[in-house]
Amino acid sequence: MKTHRFELGKYLPSDSDGSGNIYIDWPALHRQAGADCIQWLKSQDPAQCQMVVERRPDDVHWWMIAEIHSDKLATLYSLLWAK
Repeated sequence: MKTHRFELGKYLPSDSDGSGNIYIDWPALHRQAGADCIQWLKSQDPAQCQMVVERRPDDVHWWMIAEIHSDKLATLYSLLWAK
């Protein structure tokens, strides 16, 4: 099965408490992808759709990626949220 990947947005990492936890800048991602889009993705079956954080070696930003494992759901995402 093919995994469809969609970039939702990027943000600068923050480790304000020194714990090494990944803090997601939800307000920045809501502005970039849209709060409705994020909520829609979060409401999908986790077996079919996941949001993952990706760190690229050549970029200081962290990226939020939607990984969709269903062709039908990927098509629906593209129709609803295509930019």
